[in-house]
Amino acid sequence: MAVISNVKNVKLNNPTLLIGLPGIGLVGKIAIDFIAEKMKNEKIGSIYSTYFTPAGITYKGQIDLIKDEFSIIKTKKKDFILLTGIAQPALFENINPEAHFEFAKKIVEIAKELGVKEIYTFGGLDISDARITKNPELYFVTTNTKKKEPSKYAKLLQDEITISGVAGLTLGFAKEEGMQGYCILAETTSKLIYGDFEAAKKMLEFISKYFELKVDLKDIDKEAKKISKAFKEVQTALKQLSKDEASDVKPSYVR
Repeated sequence: MAVISNVKNVKLNNPTLLIGLPGIGLVGKIAIDFIAEKMKNEKIGSIYSTYFTPAGITYKGQIDLIKDEFSIIKTKKKDFILLTGIAQPALFENINPEAHFEFAKKIVEIAKELGVKEIYTFGGLDISDARITKNPELYFVTTNTKKKEPSKYAKLLQDEITISGVAGLTLGFAKEEGMQGYCILAETTSKLIYGDFEAAKKMLEFISKYFELKVDLKDIDKEAKKISKAFKEVQTALKQLSKDEASDVKPSYVR
């Protein structure tokens, strides 16, 4: 009983699965949580695992299991399934590595039962301190390089990288099932433990345009501006520090 789900088998119109669970910079989680919060949706079930933290979580005095939730957004053209939540198996190679495989495989099984043909996962691309001095860019990888639909808004990532956890494994299993898959990655830094809202905003702009979903980005824009302002202050401080260090240098040879 490692992975348990209770997702209703509902009839959907050409559904696409969008996954945003905790990861680097929390960009995927922030983006898909925001979509779920701002757009009318219906919960159709949840998924949890014995590999999650063994605890209950409380909110306003009510306790519940730690779990991730599936919900659906219906549009005229097609339906979207959102997978949101606060957990995925811990990302430590030496702790239950099979947990990641079981969890990701179960997600794909659920997607297949719901008639999903395309899966999009959303995550962060860690560029460390370089994120301080640049605006985040979007990249994508795909299960089939002949299909590069996101290329209008994101760059195909040519570098060889490892995409850990659900964001990567889900697409691997999706490919085995003949599904098309994409991972959309926003540049960020793992040092932003409370979330890179500027990178998440970039991702939300992509989702809004690419999937033609009308999402009000005003609230995320406020948080994104805070991140941008903080990074500008860091840049200013670094420049001043560099000047101070240069002024302390004494000449070693005088002519």
